[in-house]
Amino acid sequence: MKEAEPNDRKIGKLCDYASKNPLRIPKITDNLEQICYKDLRNEVFGSVKVVLCIYRKFLSSCKEQM
Repeated sequence: MKEAEPNDRKIGKLCDYASKNPLRIPKITDNLEQICYKDLRNEVFGSVKVVLCIYRKFLSSCKEQM
């Protein structure tokens, strides 16, 4: 299985969407958390790296909403 690499453009679009729709942030983060746990159990560490990059961007771009 090919390891996932962070796509800055897609992560940026997700962060823009989240900042414009702050009520969706809990659902987005819940989904990211589920993906992360599932991939950790299946030892797909590339996806976990992507999820961590998304969280890092969320923290920097959506501080007011979180």
